[in-house]
Amino acid sequence: MNDENLNQISGISEAERTTLTPEEPGVSSNSRLTPDEPTTGSGGGFLVALLVIAIVALLGTCVFGAFGGRSKGERFIKMLTDDYILEMPLEMAKVRNEDGKVISEVSVDASAILSLAGVEIESIDDIAIVTEQNKKGNDISGKVAFEIDASEIVSVDYAKTGDLYGIKIPDLIEEYIVIENNNLKALAEKLGLSGEKLEAIPNKITEDELRKTYSDTLEAQSVDEKKLEKVLEKYKKTLIESIENNITNEKNQKLTIKNQELSFTKHTLSLSDKAVYEIARDILVIAQNDEDLYELIKNQEVEDFEYSSFEDWQNDIIYSIEQTDMALEGASDDVLCELNVYVKGGNTYAIELVFVEDEVLIRLAGLNEKSNSYIEVAIAYTNSDAENVKFICETEKFDNKYVSNFVINAMVDTIDVNMGIFKNTLTYEKSASLDQIKASNAFVLNDEAMTAIEDKMLEIQNGLLPYIETISKRLPAGFIEEFSAVEDEYSDYDYDFSLGDEEDIDFDSNYNYSEEFELQGEQVYVLPDSDATYKNIKLNSTKDEVIALMGDPTFEDSYEDEEYCYWSDEYYNEHSVKIVNGVVVRKSRSIDSSSYDGIQLSTEIGTTLDDLEAVIDSVKEDMTLAEIEAILGKKYIEVERNIDGECQYTWFDVKENNVTIEFDANNVATYVGMVWSSY
Repeated sequence: MNDENLNQISGISEAERTTLTPEEPGVSSNSRLTPDEPTTGSGGGFLVALLVIAIVALLGTCVFGAFGGRSKGERFIKMLTDDYILEMPLEMAKVRNEDGKVISEVSVDASAILSLAGVEIESIDDIAIVTEQNKKGNDISGKVAFEIDASEIVSVDYAKTGDLYGIKIPDLIEEYIVIENNNLKALAEKLGLSGEKLEAIPNKITEDELRKTYSDTLEAQSVDEKKLEKVLEKYKKTLIESIENNITNEKNQKLTIKNQELSFTKHTLSLSDKAVYEIARDILVIAQNDEDLYELIKNQEVEDFEYSSFEDWQNDIIYSIEQTDMALEGASDDVLCELNVYVKGGNTYAIELVFVEDEVLIRLAGLNEKSNSYIEVAIAYTNSDAENVKFICETEKFDNKYVSNFVINAMVDTIDVNMGIFKNTLTYEKSASLDQIKASNAFVLNDEAMTAIEDKMLEIQNGLLPYIETISKRLPAGFIEEFSAVEDEYSDYDYDFSLGDEEDIDFDSNYNYSEEFELQGEQVYVLPDSDATYKNIKLNSTKDEVIALMGDPTFEDSYEDEEYCYWSDEYYNEHSVKIVNGVVVRKSRSIDSSSYDGIQLSTEIGTTLDDLEAVIDSVKEDMTLAEIEAILGKKYIEVERNIDGECQYTWFDVKENNVTIEFDANNVATYVGMVWSSY
């Protein structure tokens, strides 16, 4: 591995990634309580299950709220929702929606995969779905093709121009069959609809028309957002406090990702039988008198919610609290499940869900470098290193192309199976050539009499058999015979999917739940102090000189002859240095959300730029710093610099959106990052 790749993995040079990275909501897993049947309502078990599901919703909701920054429960949720692992897939998804031309090819090594299942089809190797999309504004055109061994078997063209939506199937119909998103009710009547079915068809599919046509249904399903926010606020504090009581952390924990053993701080949320009941009880006590929650659920017409009055709801909750209290008396402190989060350099590298009793874990882990991304989903037994399965996605990014390989790695009877499942190649260009729908090459259903429509449908129907013959001639020789032979071979088998008796597994584990969640609260590096601290770190200084300035590091790591030191504050902002042969060769910093203490970074550095997105397309690689300053302004912060003179600067607009740009020693831009939205 080269030096640059190692730097990226070490998490101290990805300023674009670690500076104000937007976050996505996470998913949490909760145990479900099922008390005995109550004497009223629809069932205490249902109510408790409903409230536990609400806990999951609240976890996600907390992410979007303004974190106070001082609650370790909120910080734990923030670590869960870090998008570091998924940064490149999210970038690929964004590319698909931008104006321009995108070609995506997903290919499968069919013969290799089928052979593992005992199916031998020698006539094919690769099967691929190739899509091409051209987009400009609201207009789109493209093609979807099915290929075998790089030969097209069948394809469909599609296009949208204004209100015209059409498809074309080469060799079957040579013109677009088009529906205009206008006068749809008249077309439906032509096709024979009447009565209520006809009335349900809007004249034009728009948001306003849908709301008008289906107003009753939409009104019944709508949520009063202010009331929802009010309800969530009641439970947030209790929920966060319940989480905090069960969080611990351990430093210098080893984890192997992509065959590399790395050291992390491991944050663990441990839930015992007792803890789950305590969380449920805390929620139930609040819900007992929560008429807003009752009304909110009642108005959603939730299935099995059969409470005729708020008093029935209260009686059911009282019964559930009593049942929970009884369960708590005999509840065990033995851990049922753990949620582990592995953090380094301000990024979440792995999330594990461990089912302690079953000795099984599920792990999402990854490394994200500037041009490469590695993601794995592992399923393993915690008591064995030999029995596990990994689903791996590796993506390499080029100037205008992403290449992703999806691999399954498994240990079967001590035999290591490593097999590519499929490969996805996505290429894009900024410009697009649209295939417009025109009257000369389209059959617009709305414009035609019913007789013409019937004639067109008959023409298509009559062309189906010749079309199928044409497709079959394109298939590899022997494919149909081989496939038919396999189908006949497996049609005689009966499969028994029944499982044997399950055996309970006792697991005894000792956890120190009182361990403090350690943070360097006294080291606050939020602007403007951060700027002075960063400038005081001198390149080519010694490790002792840096420690004399910064104090003892929050975390240290090393790799061969390289050392890394990190200083983190209570807001997860971070300063870091790379040390080689005893001297500092690079310094960097990540400044996380300034919303923790009310400070706006854009205000601190005097930003006047209104909207980065509106001007970022004018910023190109090979521009000088002066040229970029003319576009983005001179109010920015340096987030990295090395002894070779290479550096990174981050610009903010007044909305706290940000972009990081890399420069060489001559202040010429070498890489322009994406614009990240403030969360």
